[in-house]
Amino acid sequence: HAVGPLLPNVVRMTRLDAISGYVKVVIGLTSALVVFLLIDSIGNTNLLTDPNQPFSIQVRLGEGNLSRNSMPQLRHSSGLDLQLHDFPGKRERVFIVIMIPTLPEHFAIRNIIRATWANVSAWEDDLADIPPEERTFRLMWVIGSPKNGEPYSAEFTEELQQNRDIYICDKLDEHRTILKYKVLWSYYRALDVFRFTYFVKTDDDILLNLPVLIRYLHHAPRNHFYGGRCAMGYGGFRGYPRWTYCSGGGYYMSRDVVERMVKLPSQHHRVPFRPEDAYTGYLIHQISEELKYEVNRVHNPLALALGGYKCGPWHSIFYHHEYKRMERHFRLAANNTVINCDPK
Repeated sequence: HAVGPLLPNVVRMTRLDAISGYVKVVIGLTSALVVFLLIDSIGNTNLLTDPNQPFSIQVRLGEGNLSRNSMPQLRHSSGLDLQLHDFPGKRERVFIVIMIPTLPEHFAIRNIIRATWANVSAWEDDLADIPPEERTFRLMWVIGSPKNGEPYSAEFTEELQQNRDIYICDKLDEHRTILKYKVLWSYYRALDVFRFTYFVKTDDDILLNLPVLIRYLHHAPRNHFYGGRCAMGYGGFRGYPRWTYCSGGGYYMSRDVVERMVKLPSQHHRVPFRPEDAYTGYLIHQISEELKYEVNRVHNPLALALGGYKCGPWHSIFYHHEYKRMERHFRLAANNTVINCDPK
């Protein structure tokens, strides 16, 4: 009978102990989660960029490429994904990086270019008086991902195995739409891989007169510099300003200009117009407007020859051509041969 009056208190205490236990469990689990998140964030701080920059970095295992290393992926804050593939020679010092957007099926064009104007040994006599460090360059063939997740052809896969100058941008390779993003991606990638002095963009239907380019850049400003055949205008619609840009057949810029283009706010990286050369001109215009960094746009009327040049003389930097005539034009340009012919 003496125990009877104590039962309600015992039951009440048991319930209190149970509630207290539940609270402790919840607090313990919450604390563990907080600690886990803190440790996880500390462990991944090396993957984060400045929050003021337009891109943040994530890591995932590469798919379908020769590199088996983890490949940092640049994720644009407005939805643009740019994947970087790790290659040997990181931060290699070169005088010029030459970026060429291309398509996987253009392997014949790439092989002709590697064998002709991109073969520096073919120009050695023309560059004998140039310092050795200014004769160094690297090609960057930039290719998008295949459409619909289709595998690359056996021929392209073999080319990947034999050459280390192809970089794959993780965007569907719809050439006109993605071209400007290939160029933007290449700015990031070139800064990541190379310690270059100048960045050059050209196309795979262009013969590049390498000695003329190197001599021109040998005397060019090392900073605040953007040049080419810069007589085109664009913009003036939908609230955008009007600006002048250099033709996409071939233009060049100093490293500091590339560094500042990638530092622009993300709204300038994602714009509605397609032409990649006008897009680059827009970014450079915004460097002056947004970052208050002066860039000198230097128009060179001889930078790009679009026709009427096959007889010589070969004084321009970039020559538009049909790739099947590349070897013939290269031999004429390499020897600066002037022939008696119809230039048309």
